[in-house]
Amino acid sequence: MSRTFAKLEGVTKCYGDGARQACVLGPVDLEVASGEMTLVMGPSGSGKTTLLSILGLLLAPTEGRLSLAGEKVGDLPESRRAALRRRHVAFVFQHFNLLESLTACENVRVGLVHAGLSGRKADRRSREILGSLGLSGKEDSLPRELSGGEMQRVGIARAIAMPGRLVLADEPTAALDSVTGEAVMTTLADLARREERAIVAVTHDPRWPPLAHRVLAIRDGRITHEERRESSMPFSSAV
Repeated sequence: MSRTFAKLEGVTKCYGDGARQACVLGPVDLEVASGEMTLVMGPSGSGKTTLLSILGLLLAPTEGRLSLAGEKVGDLPESRRAALRRRHVAFVFQHFNLLESLTACENVRVGLVHAGLSGRKADRRSREILGSLGLSGKEDSLPRELSGGEMQRVGIARAIAMPGRLVLADEPTAALDSVTGEAVMTTLADLARREERAIVAVTHDPRWPPLAHRVLAIRDGRITHEERRESSMPFSSAV
């Protein structure tokens, strides 16, 4: 059963003061549930990335309340926000951000070692996750030896290897062909169900709503429509 993992109440984000103040988001009320993939869709400049940044504790809202994993974020100091982010949030980036000198396995392992897992255990865990994403045999390949879709899946592996239960993906398929993009989105939706992760993916691509549990439309900083879907996709690991 899904449960609320992150919650926004009356959240806004504005820049400037007085007559020059410009609000790029809100007010927004939103609950993000474990076990679901939520798509946030809208045109460029609609507030999608700002919303994602607030959920990921990268930006503080101007007004409103935010809670994560049952803890009220409020006016917590940056050190505490950073600790919550490390513990609860994982990011999937559009441009992979892999370290070119490290193999696929090493790119995943770096984060695990930083999180406190020993070298041998981190290596085993990295290989298990890469294998679950259809990358068996690619563990020792450098990024330049991988396709775009394979590099994106290494990025996903790096994110899900971390303990964060909230996975935030910013345009994860923008640079991919349709087949690879579908494999990536299928992987994220499958991850939500199998591991009870709360996944929020920002996109403007109309191909992906059938793979999601919920679709939010955002325009001019406000959520204008919400659609809950019973996904018809087969929930199995992407190849």
